[in-house]
Amino acid sequence: MLRVPQVASALIGASSVAQLEQNVAALDADPLTEAEIAAIEPYAADGTALG
Repeated sequence: MLRVPQVASALIGASSVAQLEQNVAALDADPLTEAEIAAIEPYAADGTALG
């Protein structure tokens, strides 16, 4: 979602300290590739395409 210019922040949800640690660790992951984004795009609730 942060690749969409209109989105300024993303809220993460965690139900445990371990899950919060996993979420924070994900910040160090490589960005998704265009192929990965294309693969998950159909499952986005409202899509993320702007055009």
